[in-house]
Amino acid sequence: MFKIVNRQAKNGLNLKGFDKNKNSYDATIAKGCGVAFFIVFVSIFIFIFTGAFELFEKIKLAHIPYILFTILAILLFFRYLFYLSALRKAHQDDKNFFDAVVAFHKKNWWLVLFSPIILIAIILHLIKRVKTIDRFKPVLDSKNNPMIRVDRDINIEGKPFLTAGQRKEEVVLAYDYDIWESTDHKEHIIKAWPAEKYNSYTECPECAFRTYELNKSVTVKQATYSHEGQAKLVNECSFCKKTEFIKWITLAMLVESSSSSSSSSSGSSSSSSSSSSWGGGSSSGGGTGGSW
Repeated sequence: MFKIVNRQAKNGLNLKGFDKNKNSYDATIAKGCGVAFFIVFVSIFIFIFTGAFELFEKIKLAHIPYILFTILAILLFFRYLFYLSALRKAHQDDKNFFDAVVAFHKKNWWLVLFSPIILIAIILHLIKRVKTIDRFKPVLDSKNNPMIRVDRDINIEGKPFLTAGQRKEEVVLAYDYDIWESTDHKEHIIKAWPAEKYNSYTECPECAFRTYELNKSVTVKQATYSHEGQAKLVNECSFCKKTEFIKWITLAMLVESSSSSSSSSSGSSSSSSSSSSWGGGSSSGGGTGGSW
C-alpha cells in the first residue's frame, strides 16, 4: 500500500513546483507525530518506573498480527495525509485541489480497508466539498450568460483583476479570491472567501486590506544559556508595512533541563496606549469560512 501511494505521489505530482507554505494537513501530521512521540515516551516511562514489563509476557503470538496491523494502519493514514498535503501545495486553485482529491479517493477508496481511520478524513473532506457547491456555481454576467472561472493554477497572481493588496491577502491566507470573467472578456466579478488564516488577521487601519496582524512578537535578541533575550510586541501589516509598537518583552534565559523554561517571558515597558483599539475588522467576503 505504501508503494502504491508513493508511486502515485511521484507520477501525479510535480514536486519541484510545490508551494512551500504549510497547510492544515501539515499541521495535522505534525500534531499526530507529536502525540505519537508523547505516548511512546510516557509508555516507556511507565514501564521503567512501574515494572510493567510483565504486560509483554501476556502478549500471545496470535496478538502480533493485530498489533502490527494497527501500527501500519496509523502509518498509512499519515502517508495519506502527506499525499493530500502535497496535492494542496501543488494546487493554488481550490476547485482543482478538491477535484484532485476526489479523483484520488475514487481510485484508492480501498485504502480504507487497510487503514479505517482514512474513512474519517474522507468524510470530513466530503463535508468541506459540499460547502463549496455554491462557491463554484457559475456566476451570470449582465446578459445572464454563465461566466468562466479563472483557473488560479494558471493565473496564479490573478492579473490583471486583483490588486496587489488582494493578492497579499491570498498569500497570507486571509482570503481566497474567485475571479469570474464573461466569455467576451468585457466583464468580470471578484468574490472573496475566508481562507485558512482569516481569523489571524484584521483589516489594516492604513491600507484597509486584511493583512494586519495583532500582537505579533518579533525577536530582536535571542535568549541564550548565559543571558536573556529581547523581543518587541507589535501590530504589523504584511502589505503596507504599517507597524505599531506596543511594548518590549524580555525573553527568559534558556535552562539546561528536560522541562525548559525558555518559553517564558515578561513585559518590560509599553509605548502605545492605542494598540489594542484595532479589534477585529469587518469583511464583505461570504462563504464557508473554509479551511482548505
